[in-house]
Amino acid sequence: MLFYIRCALFLLIALAAPLRAEETTLESAPSQSWSKYVESELKKIESKRYRHPALVNVPSLEALYKVLPRDKLEVEIGTESPRHQEIWQGLRKLSKEPLNRYLTSFAIYHRQDSAKTKDDPMAFVTETSPHMFGMAIDLGYAKSEAQLLIALLHEYGHVLFPVPFEMLQLIAACESDDVPFTKPFVVNFFKKYWADCYGPAMEMNEFTHATPHARINIGEDLAETWTSFILCGRPREEDRRIIADKRRMMWHDADLVSRRALIYRRLGTRYIVEMRSPAWYYCL
Repeated sequence: MLFYIRCALFLLIALAAPLRAEETTLESAPSQSWSKYVESELKKIESKRYRHPALVNVPSLEALYKVLPRDKLEVEIGTESPRHQEIWQGLRKLSKEPLNRYLTSFAIYHRQDSAKTKDDPMAFVTETSPHMFGMAIDLGYAKSEAQLLIALLHEYGHVLFPVPFEMLQLIAACESDDVPFTKPFVVNFFKKYWADCYGPAMEMNEFTHATPHARINIGEDLAETWTSFILCGRPREEDRRIIADKRRMMWHDADLVSRRALIYRRLGTRYIVEMRSPAWYYCL
């Protein structure tokens, strides 16, 4: 009798394993769009409050805000400031959707020059829950409007192009099977530029990536390519560099083109053109 029970349990486990594996793949939900998938995830976590350690423990934290419906901010730690609200409103201008679809938390910190190292980020994004993020901006680095705009564009790029940890594992293992469930654009970018060790194996220089920072991983590559896509003009067809091909891939995406047009309307073409001068290296 015990033998038959063990056999039955083994059979159940064997049948359940492939089902669990399929849950994270794009192919497992062909009729489900990314936006609907995120919508369903949001409903599960609406009532929770997030004080992510990476945001709470950041050095020189000025304030940590919870992102509320209609993109209102509620201070949870620290002191509210008009400057914080100004930066938040600038970030809102970059997004077509309400930011509370992506962000649970928003932090402002101000690290003094004497406490910085060359590896300290100007800003960062961290996942606070499945498909939701917290964002932090260092006012000590964002000393000019151009630096602030670049920081906001880059970090918003991380939110706009979510890269699952499993995808980084595939790249490290030089594999491209069982691509994790994420936005189709991210999947296509992965397959074209980073699958099968293509990204890490190729010669990385100004012809392949928007900036040296973009060479770190696919997430940084997407965020920096997005930043250059917004700041720079459309690449010429005769430009055969890989970085130009990456920008063209964004120009061929109707949703990204509409997002770019919206940002230009909200910020003003003249303002963005003025920002190109201090950010010239993005447009090489």
